[in-house]
Amino acid sequence: YLAENAPALMWTTGEDRIITFTNKNWYEFTGKRDIKHFFPDLAEIFHPEDAAKATKLIRESFDNRKPLEMDIRMKRFDGKYRWMFMRAVPRFNHSGLFKGFIGTCIDITEKKEIMQKLIKAKLSSEKTLKMQEEFVASISHEIRTPLNTVSGMTDLLLDTKLVDEQREFLQAIKLSSDNLLFIINDILDYSKIDSGKVQFLQNEIDFKEFFRQFINTIKFKADAKGLALKYKINENIPDYIIGDPYR
Repeated sequence: YLAENAPALMWTTGEDRIITFTNKNWYEFTGKRDIKHFFPDLAEIFHPEDAAKATKLIRESFDNRKPLEMDIRMKRFDGKYRWMFMRAVPRFNHSGLFKGFIGTCIDITEKKEIMQKLIKAKLSSEKTLKMQEEFVASISHEIRTPLNTVSGMTDLLLDTKLVDEQREFLQAIKLSSDNLLFIINDILDYSKIDSGKVQFLQNEIDFKEFFRQFINTIKFKADAKGLALKYKINENIPDYIIGDPYR
């Protein structure tokens, strides 16, 4: 009674591979009760693309008396194919003699459809990420090219005879262009984070030099407004004042 009304499609075979039992759900799904031989009767309800592989696996399970598990498309009574998870185990009597198989088939079509949607979404996401990486890399390259030119020409100018004020201005241009290159490289690195390609480096930083360079990049705006910049490195070093607010 339990087997007859089980929610799964159930079947049993003898050692001769002849089907000895199919339950109510088997009949309601396939619309067939006249299936007697595992081959070729059962194979007729397999999807043509799955039949050869499924038949091979089933034969090997019978020959080796080993359990069987596989996903396969089976034809329903209305001619539509559904994905089924088929599981079968060998039966032995108390003496250890092989007596056939007992198997179940569970409809997993919805699960398969969800998996296919997830795979499609994953592929779409990976494609979008790749396009994003290519775009950022392309834009970064286009920006780096003129910036490298600016930095290179600034180096050449710094090697010429210059008054102190001109050299100071050029050094500020050089510093700003180099910093902008660093920023562009950082943007490119950030685009790699999602793909797991980013690499982090551990380097020592001269904070005083870093702060001095930062001040040099903004002091020209302060000078233009007649402002003085005042900053402190730490409590033991006197304040630094750049610019004269009273000039």
